[in-house]
Amino acid sequence: MESLVASRGDGRRVFRLGRGETLDLRSDYEAGRPPRKHQKTNALLHMGLTTWSDANQAAEVNRLFDGRLGDRIVTITLDGDRGIWFADTLGPGHYTIWGRSSDLEDSVVEVRPV
Repeated sequence: MESLVASRGDGRRVFRLGRGETLDLRSDYEAGRPPRKHQKTNALLHMGLTTWSDANQAAEVNRLFDGRLGDRIVTITLDGDRGIWFADTLGPGHYTIWGRSSDLEDSVVEVRPV
């Protein structure tokens, strides 16, 4: 990826895979985890969260990884008034989002099993 265009949250909903009872909407960077894969060459990816434009796409990606990515799908509204931004990254339907974890948690509208 040579360039990235980020947009202010516009009210659309995106879908993130999660695990366990507690939502962890911190980026790998914020959680103190080292960069991996594409994050090694793009700090913006390391500082953001992976989401998908469609719940079925998120579930399919999870199946490709034998369920290791999560046991639930978290629906998040991208609310620009809360400082949430997003960019189309790493292929069709893949979005990276940025925001304070508390604001992202407040933007969750649904959590359901994968």
